Amino acid sequence: MTTLTRIRAFRCHQSLCKSNETDVAIVTCDGDEPICRDGNLFPISPQRFTYMYVTIFEKLGLRLPFNTFEKELLTILNVSPCQLHPNSWAFIRAFQILCTHFGITPSSNMFLYFFELRAPHKQLWASLSGVSGRALLTRVLKVFL
Repeated sequence: MTTLTRIRAFRCHQSLCKSNETDVAIVTCDGDEPICRDGNLFPISPQRFTYMYVTIFEKLGLRLPFNTFEKELLTILNVSPCQLHPNSWAFIRAFQILCTHFGITPSSNMFLYFFELRAPHKQLWASLSGVSGRALLTRVLKVFL
């Protein structure tokens, strides 16, 4: 369970935004409240919000607001940030880092050539997995070698 002390410690040691940190509020969710719940199930709220695991910020280095690639990908996949499984965020970040390393601008079309969405059926999560027969590093290395 997340405590107020844990939130304060997180905010002191972790950057969430590329700009103004005060634009983002962090609050705890109830212990029985899944963060990957469909946004349509939430009551109408005057405040815009999304649930996110701290791992996305701490370990993967995601920052708000989302960059153009991340926004475009979420739009094409038709998922909210909280519906995407944390491991799928790792695929997205790794793809961006790899593209940056090789001087390539990441694009949704390029990403979706290598990865596909496993949409939630009875589960709440949506997850990404590699497309069979399309190895990312093999393709990238062949281009640059």
